Amino acid sequence: MARVEQVVYSILEFLEDQIKGDTLGEEAAESIEVAAQCLETAYGINTRDDEALRPDRSLLQIFSTVYGTQDAGGRTDPYMEPDTSRPAAPDVCSATPTTGAQPTAEDKRKAEDFKNQGNELMKRERYSEAVECYTKSVSLDATNAVYYSNRAAAYSKLDNHKRALEDCDRAIKIDPNYSKAYGRMGLAFTHLNDLRRAKDAYAKAVELEPDNDSYQTNLRIAEKKLKDANLGGGGAPNLGPGLGGMDLGSFLNNPALMNAASTLLQNPQMQNMMSSLMGQAMQPEGNQNQDQQASMANLLQVGQQIASQIQQQNPDLVQQIQGMRNRQNQPGGGGGAGPQSEGSPEPPTS
Repeated sequence: MARVEQVVYSILEFLEDQIKGDTLGEEAAESIEVAAQCLETAYGINTRDDEALRPDRSLLQIFSTVYGTQDAGGRTDPYMEPDTSRPAAPDVCSATPTTGAQPTAEDKRKAEDFKNQGNELMKRERYSEAVECYTKSVSLDATNAVYYSNRAAAYSKLDNHKRALEDCDRAIKIDPNYSKAYGRMGLAFTHLNDLRRAKDAYAKAVELEPDNDSYQTNLRIAEKKLKDANLGGGGAPNLGPGLGGMDLGSFLNNPALMNAASTLLQNPQMQNMMSSLMGQAMQPEGNQNQDQQASMANLLQVGQQIASQIQQQNPDLVQQIQGMRNRQNQPGGGGGAGPQSEGSPEPPTS
């Protein structure tokens, strides 16, 4: 198996050199990158963590030894010429490290520039271009966890949560105490509906950064969703389309809403209306149908009066309700609160 792993490593290294080189177009380079990641996943090998598998010669050098340095037409192929130094292929954007494993000061400077460009692209919601910039940062300095974490944020914005997880994992391997990587990992797991791992990731983020309100909120949400899932999808019932699909739990956990409901029940008009409705419920079916339209009109009138009263007495509460409705109407919204976004890029580091 060791020989097979060396072959896979050589292929991955060859593909990475092709991606960094200037012989492929943008679409072709992206396709090669996907192929390389499929190999990494299938064999559990990557060129960053498994350098012990690296052969003495590159794949092209091995081919040149076996088949010579000429192509099928008898021409000398520069890529097949043996080169013991094995330099990396040049990149059209000059995003290739000047050395092997350890980046130089110049590499780090360029990597930081690309990261800053990526951050600006994130602000303008140009997420695919941001991924490209962060990838250039990684190619120049693969020792900086921030670059992987930022690229994970961009992948999340593109709904590519599996790639986001891979980058979060890489960032954590570089810096096990990097809380933002755990936070973004929790977000990715949430979108993939892996609630247990989402909870564990948020718990680690809170452990590392206990004062971060976003991590604490997302942890509570993940714990609640996991608990509801373990109960077989139970939890608070949905209040229906009249309230935008908001669940009862969102109301019961909101003190302002509960106070408003208590005040509502003490309203004489509401009490009279409820008494009237209960009285109709006890009548024979024929009598109920006679008063149905009048009851609905009264219900709508009282509801309008209550809404007006709340608007006057507690406008902040109305804004909260509108915010809850808006969150539920967003793509992917369902019952209960969703995870807060962790997609903001990492600010420049000193």
